[in-house]
Amino acid sequence: MHGLRNSGAWEIWDREYDDDKRVLHLLLAQAPAQDEDFSKLSAEDLEARLIRAHKFQGNVKKIREKYKAVLDEDDEQRKLQQQAMERPR
Repeated sequence: MHGLRNSGAWEIWDREYDDDKRVLHLLLAQAPAQDEDFSKLSAEDLEARLIRAHKFQGNVKKIREKYKAVLDEDDEQRKLQQQAMERPR
């Protein structure tokens, strides 16, 4: 998001970030407790929990990859700018 602080693109980014935070809070609220005991659940209930866990993981991964891609692009732009500054004129 280099150089876009006061642009329309930044406003879109800011809205998406807020939306993603809300989604993550909803996802985390639905996540099972780490110490939850699944030993008494039926096979059907375990399968349903597993499916929800995979969906949870996929949703979190999608958001994580979105921001990782933006950060990777920002790093690449920073490298290119540094190289341009280091070139003799």
